[in-house]
Amino acid sequence: MQSVRLGLDLALKTGWAVKCGHCTLISGVWDFNNKAGDGAGIRFCRLEDSLNRLIVVHGVTRVAYELPAIFRSRAAGASVHGMVAIVQKVCEEREIPYEAFAPTAVKKYATGNGRASKDDMIEAAKKAWPDQVIIDDNQADALWILGLSFEG
Repeated sequence: MQSVRLGLDLALKTGWAVKCGHCTLISGVWDFNNKAGDGAGIRFCRLEDSLNRLIVVHGVTRVAYELPAIFRSRAAGASVHGMVAIVQKVCEEREIPYEAFAPTAVKKYATGNGRASKDDMIEAAKKAWPDQVIIDDNQADALWILGLSFEG
């Protein structure tokens, strides 16, 4: 069975990237910012739904994500930690192996510098994947997380 990997950069705007050994690479960004009238937990429901759809449509067999960094806002940190829990829950329910990478490891893999800026990550991704339209740093990070998952 061919390995189909999913890389995730979890945030209110979550970057994602999917690739199997010889399949086409696809990537994008999901926006989980709350809209007027949304309950506090709706972003977690939306993430679970988006993740399950992507897994089913593409036959994902392995998931990699970036470990949460230190956040300036307690609310942002709580959201990302909740998102990690949703990813782990979905993977456990579907018996899909998952792994997490430290932000510094992702940056070092992408640029050679564990303290690379968001702009550095985007520029490196544009060079590495010229066929991808890189929307933002979240998508760029997801591509690098996906690449790093194939290294291991």
